Amino acid sequence: MTNYFLYETLTWPEIDSLPRDTPLILPLGSGYSKEKLSSVLSNPNQIGILPEFPFGWEGSGLKIHTAILSKYLLNLINSLKDDGFSRVYALIPQGLNLDLGSNFIALPNNYKNIIQLPLDSDKDKVVIIPIGHTEQHGYHLPMSTDTLIIEAIAKGTEQSIPHLATTLPVMPYGVSTHRAAFAGTLNAGGRAFEDFWVDVVNTLVVRGFTRFYLMSGHGGNSSFLTNVIKYAGEQHRRIFCATAWLYLSGKEGIESLEKHRKSKLGGMGHACEL
Repeated sequence: MTNYFLYETLTWPEIDSLPRDTPLILPLGSGYSKEKLSSVLSNPNQIGILPEFPFGWEGSGLKIHTAILSKYLLNLINSLKDDGFSRVYALIPQGLNLDLGSNFIALPNNYKNIIQLPLDSDKDKVVIIPIGHTEQHGYHLPMSTDTLIIEAIAKGTEQSIPHLATTLPVMPYGVSTHRAAFAGTLNAGGRAFEDFWVDVVNTLVVRGFTRFYLMSGHGGNSSFLTNVIKYAGEQHRRIFCATAWLYLSGKEGIESLEKHRKSKLGGMGHACEL
């Protein structure tokens, strides 16, 4: 029987030690049969499931151009192949036509009545777009650290001011230009990342949305998101589009860090107290 594990919950040393023929699956959405997936892969001992890609294809609730989505996905897949993983596949809904070469598995899924993202009734609200990443965070933190933090901030904001803001599902994949130094860290690629998020904004502007707040939980995304804001503002002069790289900077946050820190100045970031 195949053992399934969640890639995002592992630490970097655990991923670094994985056999390189371990199948790694990047699912578009959810609702796929594990039994069918195991069968397609000839029932291996274990299969790693990467974080779900939340939207971008027909039937996901928010569709963008196929070529842009395909490039984003291929970059993620190839970043793992560069680390020696030989069996990396996107898991896509049956009937979906993406330009992924042989790097995909198509299976039926049980998607029903997909809700449009975001709802048309929320057009007067700010659309919060949380973007994390799946990358190493030292020897003890999970690969999902950046995603978990920014998702919590986005959801907490929406819950605090539901009359003013709505949020998209968190994107767990960003840009890591240092990726090669840490096996298992993914990389969407800067240009593909920019094209993807500009197309998301374009799609939502066409639907009548006018205010966007792209929140990054990962430092590697920041410079590319700045370009996204520039491109979006150039194309749509009557919208508001902003971004932020969020860290603890308020009085309470600073006091908490001073209370709990053990690292010297300069050593708190990424995988330590901060």
